[in-house]
Amino acid sequence: MRYSKDGRACESFISIRALDLFTGQGLFDKLRNILREKELSLDKLLAISTDGANVMMGEEDSLISRLRVNNPNLLSTHCFARRANLIVKDLFKCFPELISLKRNIKELVTYLRTPKRRMIFNNIQKYDNEKIHALLGNTEFRWTSFFFSLDRIINKYEYFLSTLKEIAIKEKDVIAQSFYCYLTKFDTLKNIFILNDLLNIMTTIEKQPQNKNIKFTEVINFVEYAKFKITSYTVYNENTSIRKFIDTLINNDKRIYGVDIVIPNDVYLEVADEYKKKLLKSFKKRFYI
Repeated sequence: MRYSKDGRACESFISIRALDLFTGQGLFDKLRNILREKELSLDKLLAISTDGANVMMGEEDSLISRLRVNNPNLLSTHCFARRANLIVKDLFKCFPELISLKRNIKELVTYLRTPKRRMIFNNIQKYDNEKIHALLGNTEFRWTSFFFSLDRIINKYEYFLSTLKEIAIKEKDVIAQSFYCYLTKFDTLKNIFILNDLLNIMTTIEKQPQNKNIKFTEVINFVEYAKFKITSYTVYNENTSIRKFIDTLINNDKRIYGVDIVIPNDVYLEVADEYKKKLLKSFKKRFYI
């Protein structure tokens, strides 16, 4: 809950309750009871942000429609972070290779998280006098966790390969060998780097609106900025991680960390454009811009 106190914007978590009825009336009754317990009046409610479910925001029989019976000027909005989540979900639904990538990265991190394998990963970083970074998994409900997982693989790519190689050789582990081969395929790397670039742009919508000092009217600026960045995204841009990676490969005669990687001509350009088109189409659907 956000409220004003002594001229300052404040934010507090006031309650979490189980629902008895999964209906607009059930939500309304639960919210009203919580506010009564806190001696807060529904009449003072100025605005509310929810997910876009019909039971929350529908024109009839929803939580919002019931709140507006006695408060017709109530402002309501579909949570921007939730909309960003739906945009990313839309992208994954259209491209089976991204669903496969997400599953494989999750399985890779789970595989390396056993105490013995994690110790190998940490020791290899120590040997290079690197700051030890933990393995980051991803969950089904927060797309940002997948972005952070991809970003960690990019930044520690050499250490992932070295860890898998050591396990494969010392333990004769075919699973480690298969993960090693998977991480050195250009198709895998192409999707990791392009997706990392695009999801990095999407984090603008996820993070910025959560700042309690931000003005409500400023939030749309972050959405428009993210849309602009996606529209102007190209792998030719020297600041993109995929461009930097490809340049590194070319400069090293298509070898990196001792691994030969074959780059198909301009395949990554076509893929980046397809991902962009889907994201922009979803932006229009979710944000009406």
